[in-house]
Amino acid sequence: MNRDYYEVLGVDKTATEAEIKKAYRKLALKYHPDVCPDKSEGEDKFKEITEAYETLSNPSKRATYDRLGQSGFQQGAQQGAPGAGFSDFGGFGNFSDIFETFFGGGFGESPFRTQTRARPSGPQRGPDVAVEVQVSFEDSIFGTEVSVEIPRYERCEHCAGTGAEPGTDIRTCPSCGGSGEIQRAQNIFGAQLIRIETCSQCKGEGKVFETACKSCSGAGRLRTTKTVPIKVPPGAYTGLHIRKPGEGSAGARGGPSGDFLVVVRVLPHPVFKREGDDIYSDLSISVSAAALGGQIGVPSVYGAIKVDIPEGTQGGTTIRLRNKGAPSVHRHGRGDQYTTLIVEIPKNLTEREKALFRELASLKGETTGRASRKAKVFSTVKDVFGAND
Repeated sequence: MNRDYYEVLGVDKTATEAEIKKAYRKLALKYHPDVCPDKSEGEDKFKEITEAYETLSNPSKRATYDRLGQSGFQQGAQQGAPGAGFSDFGGFGNFSDIFETFFGGGFGESPFRTQTRARPSGPQRGPDVAVEVQVSFEDSIFGTEVSVEIPRYERCEHCAGTGAEPGTDIRTCPSCGGSGEIQRAQNIFGAQLIRIETCSQCKGEGKVFETACKSCSGAGRLRTTKTVPIKVPPGAYTGLHIRKPGEGSAGARGGPSGDFLVVVRVLPHPVFKREGDDIYSDLSISVSAAALGGQIGVPSVYGAIKVDIPEGTQGGTTIRLRNKGAPSVHRHGRGDQYTTLIVEIPKNLTEREKALFRELASLKGETTGRASRKAKVFSTVKDVFGAND
């Protein structure tokens, strides 16, 4: 081996012991023969980086290596000089010892010796089922009841969820011993690698039937569709979750059913919008109503509400209707309604209406129509020339 040890590990000559150990760990994971596509190349590379690490991680050997250099260090190793050379795998004995030291956490357990975890073979809870329901804005305020079809698995009544034909035996799988898994061991350079695979005979269940259920073919469950009534509470909002315990899919091997979840989505309304428990809307009123004031009808989800507005009400004024918002799902009470008034300017006036508006403008000392535009132009010209005086 002629390459410089520092170059082999990819570290500087000033690298600390921790940096050398970190570099070796990274390269060891990369070039382990079980990971490297080319096992022959991986073994050679692994020996090379291990030799470099064995030298540089030993303060005495590293000092000798730094003093003599690569060629001098190798010659010293051949002559048996103390502190020089490379022996086996740095005192680790074999690959398994190396990996236990660096990756086993110091507990003497190689990561390549995998312990089998027996998968549960008893009853298991079924999965939850979730669907979305759409409700109108009004139904979300007052509450409603809807019928929802649930696609789910139900327990097979013929075999009571066992998967076996009634009257026949259920026995422990002879291939996996009831664990549902098969271990396949392989020794690689002194390390024992254990692969765990799902048992092909029992499909991971740990049990085999003498005769599978004729109704469910051994699954213990049947796929069905059930109609369930759902009560949407008053004040429901988009994103609200309603849970129906035990209405989900049946569990495996006779286990309990999961839950059924309903996610509410409220359809938009042409007039009202909701923010939290409050409702917002706009209302157009005439110029005369805004100017003269009086009583107006403000639409709400609870019906029209009579409200008095003062004379000279301006556009953009907001009216608050207390307790006319949405009921709170999570606490008592209701929100408020906020209605913004928009003063509507009339279009396509009749001659009589135009005359009345001119009369009003005259009373206010205002000029309208062409006269108003001429006056405005004259005033602008006067201001320009007046500014030059």
